[in-house]
Amino acid sequence: MSNTVFTPKPPAPAGRRELALAVVLLAGCLLAANGLYWGGLNLGLALALMIIIGATGLHVLTKTAWRPYAILCLAAAMVMSAALAYSDGGKFWLVFPIAVSDLAGLGSAAYPRQGELRGAFHAWCLPYGYIGPAFHGLLLRQTPQGPERRKLGGVLLGLALAVPALLIILPLLIRADAAFAGLIQAVAPVNSDGIIPLALGFLLFLPAYARVLCLTAENPPSAAKPARSANPTPLNTFLFAVSLVYGVYLLSQLAYLFSAFQGILPQGYTPAEYARRGFFEMAALCAINLGLAAVCIRLAGQPIRRLTKGLCLFILGFSLVLVACAGAKMGMYVAAYGLTRLRVLTALFMLCTAAALACAGVRLLRPGFRYLRIIVLAAVAVICLAGWMDVDAQVANYNVSAYLSGRLETVDVAYLAALSDGAVPHLCRLIDCPDPEVQQETRQALAEKIAGRFTLAGLTATPQATTLWAWNYAQARATVLLQALVAQLQPELSTLTSQ
Repeated sequence: MSNTVFTPKPPAPAGRRELALAVVLLAGCLLAANGLYWGGLNLGLALALMIIIGATGLHVLTKTAWRPYAILCLAAAMVMSAALAYSDGGKFWLVFPIAVSDLAGLGSAAYPRQGELRGAFHAWCLPYGYIGPAFHGLLLRQTPQGPERRKLGGVLLGLALAVPALLIILPLLIRADAAFAGLIQAVAPVNSDGIIPLALGFLLFLPAYARVLCLTAENPPSAAKPARSANPTPLNTFLFAVSLVYGVYLLSQLAYLFSAFQGILPQGYTPAEYARRGFFEMAALCAINLGLAAVCIRLAGQPIRRLTKGLCLFILGFSLVLVACAGAKMGMYVAAYGLTRLRVLTALFMLCTAAALACAGVRLLRPGFRYLRIIVLAAVAVICLAGWMDVDAQVANYNVSAYLSGRLETVDVAYLAALSDGAVPHLCRLIDCPDPEVQQETRQALAEKIAGRFTLAGLTATPQATTLWAWNYAQARATVLLQALVAQLQPELSTLTSQ
């Protein structure tokens, strides 16, 4: 058995630019950890993500090249991050697109020959093996004689090693002595858990800084190998079998599918059953068909044979028909029952799916078309729109407007009240509703929101204390509107406080 000698990666000494970047990233990561820990997905986290994405992207772009696709992806990540401080409801789904858009931009800038998916994958995975050399390099500086330890390097190393020890020691000391606990509380208004965001921010900083150094290293992964052309006979036979099944299905379901475009509800169905029937199967089929088209584009080689191209176009066209039918059915559903958050997100998903299918079809007709880039940009554009339009506000606006105009017979006040603060301005419009039952439900719902948000003393309402970390625009606007309704809702508030 041969002896294997482990050779660690050499440290990456930090110059002035890298050192300045490390300071900015550390500040951003600490801000992100504190914002997330104390304020959730609001202003604190939004500012921190914009700092991290902006500093990282600027450094990588200046070290590589200013490519339009990378710039658009990084800009979209910052726009989605800023939306966290604007809207108030259902924002957890924004975190993943922010990360994907950021990695897509960094991967495209650092590895332009790897392709969109592989470049983003490398931007995510490769830096984790670079954490040790990157952190070691912070303790060194580059001199003509070679790397040399910084005078401050030992201090930084000692502080880094002290963080995990302090996580254990400080809580024990605070619990052991009330005087020391009071001192810590006076110095840091946060309680003994204040060390947790500090440690979390430092842990976030390590891969963030390592990612920048790894992406700007001089030894990027080798370019992707060109795809080999597959034998057209089995590929075309496979596509023909799939297309034949889809064609038979389409012929057998013409009356059912296209009734949605005519606004006709089939007998035996309610609008809810009609809209839901087959939706998840439709989504799965569209995903499978899009994957089939991508694989065929990869395997068929260039130029793609006409038969292969025609069969792929038929499959993509069939998928677009399914998406269009599902959209028409969803329109009938919304017209009957109004909007919900899930229905809005479903409509946006169908829009992204249609864009992806259309881009794949254009790629078949024009081989040089960068369809994956357009798909990514279309998806992040839709997500940016969803983040900034405040889904809950749009749901409440549509339902209230449709009800007051007579397009909806009823309005679900309890559902609107359960939405985030973006719905409050539109819920207030129902206070003067002609229907006394809806009016009373609205007054009661708004009174409950006021009682949970303010400290009441007669006609005076004092907002409960909040931190800057947790601020966002929708909450601030709702607070002003609710405070103005205190006098008008005194009967309901008196009933709540007496219970």
